[in-house]
Amino acid sequence: MTLIDEEIAHIARVMMPSMQTASGIPILPPAYWHKRLLNLLDRACLSRSQFYAVDRLMTQIERIQASAVPTGVYTAA
Repeated sequence: MTLIDEEIAHIARVMMPSMQTASGIPILPPAYWHKRLLNLLDRACLSRSQFYAVDRLMTQIERIQASAVPTGVYTAA
């Protein structure tokens, strides 16, 4: 396993639990993980499988962001 593979595996293990906490407040926000994944894409020559793994992680971030309720929005009952 290469260093890139290890980093992708680490992100895959900890990204979702760090964003979906019991309190609803992420330990590390989606923007942090997005930046880490972009850095991987920018600095490394990824194999096809590595690229697809990063792409799947980015898709997970996008789903989390799409399902998030905007903060500070007041809805009348």
